[in-house]
Amino acid sequence: MRLPDGLRSRAVLIGTSNYDDVALPGLPAVARNVPDLADILTSDHGFGLPARNCESIVDATDTRDVLSAVLSAADEAEDLLLVYYAGHGLLDPRHRLFLSLTNSPRTLDKFWLAIDIDDIRNIMTKSPARNRVLILDCCFSGRAFEAMGSGAAESVIATMDVSGTYTLTSTSENQIAHAPEGEQYTAFTGALIDLLDNGAPDGPEYLTLDTIYEHMRRALVERRASEPKRKCVDSTGELALMRNRAWYNDSTDGSVRAATPWARFHELSAHPAYPMIRRLVGWYISECIPDADANQRDRWNVTALPSTNQPNGRRLLTINCGGQEVVFISEVTRPNGSRQVVVVCNIAAPPDRTTSDLHFTSESVRGQPMTYQQPVWAWQFNLVDDLSTLHAPITTPEFISLARQLNGELMKSKSRYARFHNADLAEDLLAVAAHLADENRLPFDSLHLVVARTDIESGDIEPTLRVLQRLLSSPEHARDAQGILDLRIDGYNDTGDELFEIESVRAFIYALDEHFPYWLFFSSTHTSSLQMIALCFLPPFLTAEGKKRHFPPRLAQLLTNRWIPALNDVAAYAGLDDAQLRARSDEALGYFAGPRTELPF
Repeated sequence: MRLPDGLRSRAVLIGTSNYDDVALPGLPAVARNVPDLADILTSDHGFGLPARNCESIVDATDTRDVLSAVLSAADEAEDLLLVYYAGHGLLDPRHRLFLSLTNSPRTLDKFWLAIDIDDIRNIMTKSPARNRVLILDCCFSGRAFEAMGSGAAESVIATMDVSGTYTLTSTSENQIAHAPEGEQYTAFTGALIDLLDNGAPDGPEYLTLDTIYEHMRRALVERRASEPKRKCVDSTGELALMRNRAWYNDSTDGSVRAATPWARFHELSAHPAYPMIRRLVGWYISECIPDADANQRDRWNVTALPSTNQPNGRRLLTINCGGQEVVFISEVTRPNGSRQVVVVCNIAAPPDRTTSDLHFTSESVRGQPMTYQQPVWAWQFNLVDDLSTLHAPITTPEFISLARQLNGELMKSKSRYARFHNADLAEDLLAVAAHLADENRLPFDSLHLVVARTDIESGDIEPTLRVLQRLLSSPEHARDAQGILDLRIDGYNDTGDELFEIESVRAFIYALDEHFPYWLFFSSTHTSSLQMIALCFLPPFLTAEGKKRHFPPRLAQLLTNRWIPALNDVAAYAGLDDAQLRARSDEALGYFAGPRTELPF
């Protein structure tokens, strides 16, 4: 059971309340159905569907406009695609269902003026959305429905058999059942809005599609309205569309369910730092927890606002693997009263490192050995307002490998904290993890890629190359990633040589360049990273006079013969136009003539 990811979901709400054909009575309630349902779906207690991802169409006259909106939503939806229609349903002699628009004729002698349900079905079938929900609040004119006999509703429902789709329809047989006089909404949509907005006091924490159907069926039967019909293909009925508002509201005795997982997640999600926490931890889950979706709760679990003895602050989030903490995030109160969010990640301690090696302090990260069930290497850093200013400790190939190694080992045993697992928080973080994994995205707007000395001296470029190749995973990602790369070499502070003068460093950069010569496109021009890479291709151990004489022609040769052609290639791949390519070229080449480098060009 889960809620959809609102950012990766789309909804199209269609309603027809006014009709040109006098044989089709107006349905004024439909004009209220659509905007009010849209407000609920995009509300704070929904599943996070932004208003921009929910399109409302009322009293359309062109089927092409409606189908175009559904097609756009279907193409963009990755998690949930929801299509809703309210209005008159029209049937042709072959029992095919058509959805009427304002100018649709009652007799369907001009069938192209109404929407064939087969067109909706075909569009939804081709959508990449994981789940598809079709809600039809439409009646049939009395004679046509009666002439079809008792099997009419079933034959109409059968036409909407879409893989992975949940279809819910009112199947009203007359106008009164569809839109009772004086009511704000049509009967079917009114029951749906009431349930989503107010919740079900006797219902579960989540309103799944099957739960919604059962509650609506009871409510409509009690009101002597038409009984709704449903058709569920696969297990879509288990998808939760909303949280049950009545489940987590204040109880009748005045107490609040503050201890419930949903209440804790709701409080955490309101924290100002949660958007950063969400993105950071989502990325950690995608990279460092093996088969995270399948193993949640039993092998790894996450808690929101757990109870801990922390006198100078509070714990915001904890991830356990096999019963051992591997990530915990706390809000710490400083002596001056200010608050700081601190992240601690435990990873496997490398066997080839001494205890003193494990103690380190850099610009943004502090590391030290710790002992839990087994020795670990604890990395601590502050969560800053702008993630791009963090020197991305968890994006290093070494960190990812060691974190995954520890988590995999711990997850061989079941977690004794499974009962504390917060499913709401886990689903939210897993949605981020899936999105980042699908897009091959990193959690930062800048990529500070740190290469460990052990990788340099072993000549193992694969972990670093794997991160770099993500920048080329798609034209869109390449375009967004231009100028974000800051490649750093770690572990050589104890030597007096410049990095580019160390033979193992030069050999490592040479090997990387054989597979990834796109430095001018992706490297930041605001750090010394690009200078360090370029120097590795120039003669080492030169005097100042020697550098002045030899560097410019050798650099020009490198740029002209290799890096500029590579820049042009990746710019073409990313879809840059001539002006954009010229701007990127000017910025990259201007870097070598600027004050940041000692490479005059």
